[in-house]
Amino acid sequence: MRNILKSIRLDHQILKSYYSSFLGVYAAATLFGIISKIPGLTVAIVMAISAPFMGLYFSTYDKNNLGKLYGVLPLGKNEVISGRYLYALAFGVANGLLSSLPSSSHAN
Repeated sequence: MRNILKSIRLDHQILKSYYSSFLGVYAAATLFGIISKIPGLTVAIVMAISAPFMGLYFSTYDKNNLGKLYGVLPLGKNEVISGRYLYALAFGVANGLLSSLPSSSHAN
């Protein structure tokens, strides 16, 4: 379990530089959802943006040849894959929850 957490932390560090650009798009999607007064629109927009954002991980992985980095780390292949999927799941759940907060407050 400890190695899976290390893998999640490594995935977070790889995507950390992209968070600021994602937050700008996230704020615009939230604003658009609040202005339109359609509760689920913010969630739909943010989730549609989150999927390609997670794809950035794989393009960064290929571009920077991170296969060599993972090859020298004391992480097994199953731990790396489990960490990657758990990171993507946590990212998606967090985005869904955060984007539903402004929508639920304006639903009444």
